[in-house]
Amino acid sequence: MTHEQVQALYAKYGLDKPVLVQFWNYIKNMMMGDFGVSYSLQVNTPVTQIIAQHFPVSLTIGLLATILGAVCGFVMGIVAALKHNTVIDNLMTGISVLGVSLPNFVVALILSIIFSFQLYLLPAVYSADRPFISIILPIIALSTFTMACVERYARSEMIEIMHSDYIRLADSKGI
Repeated sequence: MTHEQVQALYAKYGLDKPVLVQFWNYIKNMMMGDFGVSYSLQVNTPVTQIIAQHFPVSLTIGLLATILGAVCGFVMGIVAALKHNTVIDNLMTGISVLGVSLPNFVVALILSIIFSFQLYLLPAVYSADRPFISIILPIIALSTFTMACVERYARSEMIEIMHSDYIRLADSKGI
């Protein structure tokens, strides 16, 4: 590229302006919903159009991951509390500590290696031909943190309730 072409590109994208002006323009455009155009995914397509196109799948994955994490975490918390100070309690607590400690992308990588590349059970990437099978791994990966947090909370609250005075009184009366 010639120097004139480079300068024309700088002027076209506003890179010839001071950094603070560039940042202000970026924030202003972002607040107005203008994220520019894509240069890699779909060339010269507005980024907002690409986001809108993929939003339903992202929303589905997010909602299902939250529901799965809450339900599994609640069940695990109850089981861990009912089996307090046993191997099952220690196993559930260990799983929840791992779920809180590991970032979602690490969990996703581990799940992909196991279920996609070693066992060949689930696809590693999204396929429009098989949308429901394609979202299983992301749902599981994103639900681990929620599951772990809910499990820890449900376990601690259940143990606290089981050791409360009114539960002991009801237990002593045979109720």
